[in-house]
Amino acid sequence: MDKTTTLVTGATGFIGRWLVLELIAGGHTVTALMRNPNRQLPQLRNWLKERGGEAGRLLAIQGDLSQKNLGLSQRDLGRMRNLRHIFHLGAAMQWNLDLATAREINVRPIRFLARLAEQSAHFERFVQMSGFMIANPRRLTELGLDQAENVSEKHWLSLYRKLGSYEASKYESHFQLLRQLQAASIPYTVINPGVVIGHSVTGEISQYDSIVAMIHALYKGKLPAIPGNRKDWLPVIPVDFVAKFTARIIGQVESQNEQYTLIDKRTPDLASLLARLSRHFQVPVVKRRVPIGLLKTVANLGFERFLPLPSEPLSFISSEQFDIGNTEAMSAQIGLSLPDFDVYLRRFSDYLLLTRFLQKDAPSGVTP
Repeated sequence: MDKTTTLVTGATGFIGRWLVLELIAGGHTVTALMRNPNRQLPQLRNWLKERGGEAGRLLAIQGDLSQKNLGLSQRDLGRMRNLRHIFHLGAAMQWNLDLATAREINVRPIRFLARLAEQSAHFERFVQMSGFMIANPRRLTELGLDQAENVSEKHWLSLYRKLGSYEASKYESHFQLLRQLQAASIPYTVINPGVVIGHSVTGEISQYDSIVAMIHALYKGKLPAIPGNRKDWLPVIPVDFVAKFTARIIGQVESQNEQYTLIDKRTPDLASLLARLSRHFQVPVVKRRVPIGLLKTVANLGFERFLPLPSEPLSFISSEQFDIGNTEAMSAQIGLSLPDFDVYLRRFSDYLLLTRFLQKDAPSGVTP
């Protein structure tokens, strides 16, 4: 019998690899979509082995989100007929993407993945990894997405210009997926994590994202002011909590056709969070603030290169609070709780120091 029943896109990414580890621990045999299985599969299997995972339960198929039908061979397309679960985490995660690339990788594959689910006779759940701003009703209303099923192509294009291609493509892919899955009566669950930081025990992180970019600038003395006002925050969540929650959710009937926002509500405001890290790193605490609107104006005038941070992720900094009641209830039901905030924040910051993550130069592309 073909073992291809659980497909994961984005399995080699930061969250994806921890999710694969949890799925395997839960007894799943995982098939990962990889651009280069000959190189990537041994690497990921070694990573799993180092963390006690049963690496033999990880399989791979060659494919690419940017290609038609994911670039799958006829043989691999045949293997997809037995799918029970799809975990879609794959995306082009980079600021300043052009519109065509963002749509090609982040939006277009949705239709094909939904079709795979629809054609699988015993399909059980489609799990989509999105982002916490999807769960912000006020933001959706501001963007004209409170009735996203009626959004015109003209309006989507205006959002790409306004928000940047990465953020706009995440909104578009989210609503396109819901529309297709609901029309085909395919069970789904959407996971909306906050800013995902290092493992709560080891602190391990492998992606350079919005919060790490800010911490990097802080450590290097290149952050002259904190973006936003005194109530603004970037809610964080450790990667192992996200992976465990996502892996276990498919076993809960109540989670069908639900959305869960995964954030740690104990996260302090951004200035306080960065002040804690400054003291830990023994670097000066930045007390000045700068309005986000001013930073965006500077970027829009063509001077973004002079800013210490990219302008696109500034949209995620706000004073907005999120309803996580269903997440808390489901976490209790599956026996999952968040560890002590101060402990896992310290382990994350220690990892950044001990691995010399912060001493390196910033990469040219910043992922969210």
